[in-house]
Amino acid sequence: MIKPSLILIVIFVLSQGFHVANFQNCNRFKVGNFIYFQQDKNTYNKNLLAVRTTDQQINIDKEKGDTLVYDLTWTTPCHYQLILKSSNVKSVGLIQVGDTINVSLQPVNRRIFTYQSTFEKSGESMHFEGKMRKVK
Repeated sequence: MIKPSLILIVIFVLSQGFHVANFQNCNRFKVGNFIYFQQDKNTYNKNLLAVRTTDQQINIDKEKGDTLVYDLTWTTPCHYQLILKSSNVKSVGLIQVGDTINVSLQPVNRRIFTYQSTFEKSGESMHFEGKMRKVK
């Protein structure tokens, strides 16, 4: 007969192993070039690029010529913050220089992850979800 305490220990060890593996998967997405999935077209858009280094993310829309530069800080292995530092977008958008976006990601496989981002403005919280693929 297996003791209940032994079962709990095994469950705990296995669950910790899953968390460690999940964090290692997130580490794959800390640096590189990524493209965004467009749900309306059901495909990845090679013209919407995110170039990520250890401390910066640059979002580029190749069709429009828009470039947004963010400072990037990882708060946990699968969560990071983006602070908009500069933008060449001429029209006033929702996100302004100095604004912060909180992002969490969940690996799908070695090249793809889903993300959920939260942005607060004027006391309102906005949530965005999407999927990205690592291309380099």
